[in-house]
Amino acid sequence: MLFNQTLFEDILHPSILLPKLLAFAAVVVLLIFLFGRIGFLKKTMEELANRMTVFLYIWMPITAISVLVLLVRNIF
Repeated sequence: MLFNQTLFEDILHPSILLPKLLAFAAVVVLLIFLFGRIGFLKKTMEELANRMTVFLYIWMPITAISVLVLLVRNIF
């Protein structure tokens, strides 16, 4: 438990969190730039997004049913 506490205690410190956040933001901006400029990457991401639309139609009803089950179990 002591190891776990010391491990996660430093993560939320601003001097450690800010550089990691800035590095992550820089990587995201770089990837957005690359996906917008390189035709193969752009086409691949668009095709992937089109195929993932199916999961939206599957997960939305499952989520609605799950919320209803949760409400019913908490009320009764």
